[in-house]
Amino acid sequence: FKLNLDCHDELTHYQEHKQILGKHPIFAEKMLEEAVNALGTVELTKRQKNLRSYISRDQKAFDKMDDGEAKDKFGEKLQTWKDELNLIDARLEKIS
Repeated sequence: FKLNLDCHDELTHYQEHKQILGKHPIFAEKMLEEAVNALGTVELTKRQKNLRSYISRDQKAFDKMDDGEAKDKFGEKLQTWKDELNLIDARLEKIS
């Protein structure tokens, strides 16, 4: 039901503004890519450094967690950071 509401919100917003709202999970990757593309070289480098430290720190905590819903949510956050880091690495490689 929630996904259907998110779909409806996306369609309504797109009809009115001709832009993706980005609330639906389908658009998470697209929104992340747009956010990375909006950053300049200095911001990309800073974000890359921060993400590497976040991932390193939180991967250790994730490995120690007991299985459950909290670990699943934490794993999703960790994976989002890894995906963002991959996009940043690819973008910085293109720039170099």
